[in-house]
Amino acid sequence: SASHIPMIPPRLRTPLCALTLLGINIYICHAMFRGAPTIQTGSIEVLFMSFARWLAENWNDRSWMPTWIMGNPVRQVYNPALHATVAAFIKLTGWNAPQSYHFVTTSIYCLGPVTLFWWLYRGSRRHGLAFLAGLIYSLVSPATPLDHSILRDVGSYFSPHRLQTLITYGEGPHIT
Repeated sequence: SASHIPMIPPRLRTPLCALTLLGINIYICHAMFRGAPTIQTGSIEVLFMSFARWLAENWNDRSWMPTWIMGNPVRQVYNPALHATVAAFIKLTGWNAPQSYHFVTTSIYCLGPVTLFWWLYRGSRRHGLAFLAGLIYSLVSPATPLDHSILRDVGSYFSPHRLQTLITYGEGPHIT
């Protein structure tokens, strides 16, 4: 019976929920941690990788981005925070741009539901509710019933649109 099931000590509930969500998301997108660019022709990730590579190679000159629309100030190039993070990862690890970009964006993807869980738990103090929200965020897209174009794009109410956005379209900045 349920009364004989040992309770998880309160101090372990939050880390256990967070680690479970992290594990689920690592399982879902473990292949994305590899560094090869996607074979999806609609993906823009190669452009984002080139931003990061340029920043890594020109670390001391962040004033001008020559690869963006014939040159632009870095601060006006998309959202430079992700590209600067990937560039720093390139410098720290010695990995190439595709490996670094995929590792950083996939890590951020995996931490999204964990962050949602943590925010909801901090606000509600209810592990079950916060964990359920993180799990739903991990597994399905709540936008599919609201927008038929998204439903057509992902193919099912139970497909994670965030994962498709990352893999098919290479939209690491949007996931971030």
